[in-house]
Amino acid sequence: MEIEFNPGQIPKTELSPPVGRQDTTPAASDSTTFSASSSMAASLQDKLNATPLVRQGKVDQAMQLASDEHYPPDYFEERIAILLALHIKH
Repeated sequence: MEIEFNPGQIPKTELSPPVGRQDTTPAASDSTTFSASSSMAASLQDKLNATPLVRQGKVDQAMQLASDEHYPPDYFEERIAILLALHIKH
């Protein structure tokens, strides 16, 4: 490998060959892949529709924590106060 050093000379830049745009529409042979992906999407949509909007176990846990007078622990409150004090901008 030979490196030529000539700071007064502007190096030649070569352009890379143009890249053609790839076809984004599925070909006729891709119809099985398309139908498989659409059936997968339909299956996922069915599962999403079957998922409840509210998780009752989490609601019960939150209600229990909210009714506990010792939650959150004092050291949590102290740490949050310290973090807030550190990040207050005057």
